Amino acid sequence: VEPDNYIRYGEDGIIVHNFSLSSDTARLIVKSQEEIPNSAIDVSVDNFNLRSISSFINADTLFMEGVLDSRLTIDDLNNQVPTFTGYAYVSGFKMYSQPMGDLEFYAANRSDELVSTRIYLTGNGNDVSASANYNLMSEVVDAKVNVTTLNAATLTGLSAGQLKYASGNIRGNMEIFGLITDPHWNGELLFDTTRFALTEFGAPYQVNSQRIVLKYPFITLNNFTVQDSLGNEMKANGRVTARSITEYDFDLDVKADDFIVLNVEKAIANELYGFASIDANLTIGGTSEAPDIQGDVLLNDNSDVTIVLPERNFDKDASKSIVRFIDMDTMAVLQPGVGFSEKEVEGPAFAKFLNYNLNLEIRKDAILRIIVDPVTGDEMVVQGDAQLNAGVDPGGHVRRHAGAPA
Repeated sequence: VEPDNYIRYGEDGIIVHNFSLSSDTARLIVKSQEEIPNSAIDVSVDNFNLRSISSFINADTLFMEGVLDSRLTIDDLNNQVPTFTGYAYVSGFKMYSQPMGDLEFYAANRSDELVSTRIYLTGNGNDVSASANYNLMSEVVDAKVNVTTLNAATLTGLSAGQLKYASGNIRGNMEIFGLITDPHWNGELLFDTTRFALTEFGAPYQVNSQRIVLKYPFITLNNFTVQDSLGNEMKANGRVTARSITEYDFDLDVKADDFIVLNVEKAIANELYGFASIDANLTIGGTSEAPDIQGDVLLNDNSDVTIVLPERNFDKDASKSIVRFIDMDTMAVLQPGVGFSEKEVEGPAFAKFLNYNLNLEIRKDAILRIIVDPVTGDEMVVQGDAQLNAGVDPGGHVRRHAGAPA
C-alpha cells in the first residue's frame, strides 16, 4: 500500500489518490485523473493470477487459471449513470486445467442506456469472437457470435468433467436478439470430425460433417449422426422448441444400430458399468422439465451391463412421524419478532420429472444385472433371449416386468 494513498468523499464528489495494493507480482491501482472531485477514475490490474480466486472459492478444484491484466476508466460521475470504458486480457486461460487460449474482453457504455461489449478467444486452436449491445432500459440485447473455429478440446473445460478425450473442430455463426429474459436466435453449428467421450459412459464417439440448425424457436437435428469407435451409427432426427429461456419441448426420434453406449469398468461410484451395444428405436417427447422417453431397446450379444439402483433413504421422512412433547417450563420462550423466511420457489429443472417406458430385449449371449439393494447385494439377472419392460413415471415410481419373448 502506498503511504500517501487516500480516498476522499464529500458532497462535491469523490477523489481517489494513489490507492494501490500489491502482492507478489500482482498489483491493483485506483486513482483520479485530476485532484478535483468526481474527476474520471482509472482502475488498473496488473499480472493477477486467477488461480488465487479459484482456490479461494474451491480449495479442492482449480476451475479457472490464467493471468489477468485490465484497464477501466469511469467518467461522468456527476451523472446518475456514470460512463465507463475498459478491457481485460487473460493470458493462458484455463478451465478445469484444460487450456482454452487467450481471452480478451472490451466493454463501454457511451450513454445512460446502452452497454457495448466485445469478446475474443484465440489460441489453442480457437478463433471465436462475439459482440453485443444491451439496452439497460428496454432490456433488449443484440449479439453476434462468430465461431471461425472452436477446438472441441475446449469443451472439456466447459463441461466440468462431463466430457473427455475431445478433439476436432466446431464452426458456425449465431445471432441472439430480443429481450434478455426471452432471447431469440438464428444460426447454425457445424461439426468437423469431432471426437469425444462421455465421462460417465466411457465409449468414444465421433461426429463427422454434421449440422445443428438454430432458428428460433427451433433447434433442429436433421438425421444428426454420431458414430461409435467401430463406425456404427446413432441418428437423431427432429427438433427442440423453446417455450422460454429455461423451458423446452422435445420432438425427437433416435435410432441406433449395434451402437456402443457403455464401456466403463466397475467402480464404487458407478451406478452403471460394463459393456453395452444396442439397437434402439426411441421417441423423446415431453418437456425439458418432464421428458417422456418411449420405445424399444435391444441389448446385443457380448453386452454385460450392471445397473445399481440408488438406495432408498428411509430416515429422511421417518423423523416426520415422530411426535415430541416438550415441557415449556424447561425451555426458553422465544421473544416476539421471530419470523419465518418465505420458502424459495424452485424454477424449472432439467428432467426433474422424468418419464420413460422402454421395452428391453436381451439377446442370447447378453447379460443384464439390476442390483436392487446395494447393501444386501440383492439383484435381478436377465440373460438369454429375454424381455424386460422398464419404466418410471413423473412421480418417480419405478416399474419393472420381466418375461420371455413370444
